[in-house]
Amino acid sequence: MKIFYFGIHKAASTWLIELLYDVSAWMGQSHKHYHSAKIFNHDINKEIASEKLDWISYTNAEYETVKKIEGPFKGFHVIRDPRDIVVSSYFSHLETHSDYMWPELNDYRAELKSLDINEGIYATMRHLEAMKIDGEPVPIFDCMGNWNYNNKDILEIRFEDITRNPFIEIPIIFDHLGLLATSWKSVPNSSIKQPIREAISRLKVRKFDGKRETIPLETLLYFIYKHDFYFKSKGRDKGKNDVKSHYRKGTSGDWKNYFTEEHKKHFKERYGDLLIQLGYEANNDW
Repeated sequence: MKIFYFGIHKAASTWLIELLYDVSAWMGQSHKHYHSAKIFNHDINKEIASEKLDWISYTNAEYETVKKIEGPFKGFHVIRDPRDIVVSSYFSHLETHSDYMWPELNDYRAELKSLDINEGIYATMRHLEAMKIDGEPVPIFDCMGNWNYNNKDILEIRFEDITRNPFIEIPIIFDHLGLLATSWKSVPNSSIKQPIREAISRLKVRKFDGKRETIPLETLLYFIYKHDFYFKSKGRDKGKNDVKSHYRKGTSGDWKNYFTEEHKKHFKERYGDLLIQLGYEANNDW
């Protein structure tokens, strides 16, 4: 059974990939990340076989590729409010995002640095709808709009939920993937409510030469704690802005602080239906 994480640009992908690399290493399973279909030459099954992969992280995932996956798999897919993707992308593309394997980012960044923030947000919307990574089209809004949200093998998760309650949402994900030693739902409340620090103090993560098929909840909680926003941001509280950090703010709804009425109008005209489709708005009266 292969394990997949399907992500989207600026929806906690860096955090989740680092967490998954740690967990897969602890389980003795192979894992690789791809940020576009170009990296596996548009043949995901050949790549999995040649690399002998157990886990695959595929960000900027397009469902046309997912439909081609052969054999049984379990996965999860993380989306985010497209308006927050715009704002997060603006600051990230302006200052912090690496241009490794992404030469186009240098042009995006140069354009953003020549604009004020209002025009920069418009430019970021244009970048996202026709974005390329190393020559490969990865249109972010189309990736979300064309996704099949009814695939029983893929658990749908929102950025807003997983970042607000990681100690709940990530065990739910691992339960869906069939990787927890016992279902998190079966763990007594008294155990769940034990302080995380206490659980970590009892945990010793040892190297392991073979493969583990499952992970105890307590061990998974340790890895979630290890990758908490507090440590990623070097002790900064969520909600405090640091434009020089890739983990800039850690909160949802930040678009409300930057979208003008004209931005809202523009976004509704182009992507209002997407917000409704994804359930972020009931209509265009926002």
